[in-house]
Amino acid sequence: MVFVILCILSVIFLFFITITLLKMRETWIYETTRKPLSQKYRDIQGEFRGLISPLERDNIINGTTKQRLTTIATNFFVFQPLNEDNITRLVLVADSCKGIFEQCLQVNSEYPDQLPEVFQRFIDSIPISARDFDADFYDYVLPDAFEALSFSIQTLSKNPLYEEINEKVDDEDNEEFDIFKEQARKEKQEQLLKSKTQNPNKKVNNEN
Repeated sequence: MVFVILCILSVIFLFFITITLLKMRETWIYETTRKPLSQKYRDIQGEFRGLISPLERDNIINGTTKQRLTTIATNFFVFQPLNEDNITRLVLVADSCKGIFEQCLQVNSEYPDQLPEVFQRFIDSIPISARDFDADFYDYVLPDAFEALSFSIQTLSKNPLYEEINEKVDDEDNEEFDIFKEQARKEKQEQLLKSKTQNPNKKVNNEN
């Protein structure tokens, strides 16, 4: 009887020892892997907020859109595991944002009235619900939004018609502004066509 009791106590003792060892192992794994990754993630979030602040300072975005931009970083791991590979992917996303935001800051000094509207289209591509920040968003939707924003910025900064447009529509509403842009574009096309007709052997660069 005593032997049976001792066996039972030994099993119980071994059980608690095993549980303790497993908890110690989990703690060690967290300290050596998960904790450094979590710290890296917090650092990236802080740096990302630093990228956004100049946009707010230059009135490209407001407080609401600032928070929405921040979700690109804060929601990255909603549906994706926290590991080294995904930390690297998040760094690449942050680098892409840095490049496009710097372009915006440069162009904004010349086109402060037009850029916020262009940038708002990029904001609209960012999901409102956290459940939409899945891998497809970061792999496909966000890169497409970067490309579209970059193209819009280049078009804005390289299009000489915008200078004429700015002078004529400062006090006009958005609908009239769009009408004038379309009219200016057609006039430019007609000028180029006329130039080609008059000088068939001369190469004319299309600035549209």
